[in-house]
Amino acid sequence: AFIYSFIFVLFYILINDTFYAEANYFTYRIELMSNQYKVYSDFEYAYGPIFLYIPFVISRIFNIGVEFSCGS
Repeated sequence: AFIYSFIFVLFYILINDTFYAEANYFTYRIELMSNQYKVYSDFEYAYGPIFLYIPFVISRIFNIGVEFSCGS
């Protein structure tokens, strides 16, 4: 487990500008919900609603702004 953790941390340090492919998909949908759009009726969402509502509620409770960005 130590070797796995070490390799994971090493790759994270060496390649710290990693772009997570679906992060933009989720953050953009949460931003749309913040702008009063409704899931499935106002915008397309390919996953179940629980994957979207939990981060949305957390962002509202802790007042975390979700901003859409093209990772680079």
